[in-house]
Amino acid sequence: MRRPTFLIVLSFLVATILPSCSGETVTSKYIDNQTDRDIGFVFYRYGYAQGDTLTVQAGSRKRISQSTRDKGEEIAPPCAEFIDSAAVSIEGGGTLSNNIAQEKYWTVETEQVRNMPPEYNHTCTYIIKQVNIIP
Repeated sequence: MRRPTFLIVLSFLVATILPSCSGETVTSKYIDNQTDRDIGFVFYRYGYAQGDTLTVQAGSRKRISQSTRDKGEEIAPPCAEFIDSAAVSIEGGGTLSNNIAQEKYWTVETEQVRNMPPEYNHTCTYIIKQVNIIP
């Protein structure tokens, strides 16, 4: 009789502990274009372009990437991670005063979706305002 009770308790512990060891972290990156001009980006990593021009329409927000990690992490990974540089084209001309490859120009919001196993959603946003466009 003691053996079935032991197996039930052991099974419960394994079922409780194993899921808590995993979890998930989802990181989404957005560009929020709060200007009155369309802005195009070509991202570079290790000196190579990472795809075609991504155009963010005036007054809109666009997701540029989403990644998932198998471990629930409360601290967001660097938002500018994997962006070494970017070629930027602004409708009507000009340049940006804030460099998308620099972490200080990104904002991060973190939401804990679940406690066990830990699951987090991180939303990184690169905001462009009219004042950031240098003629």
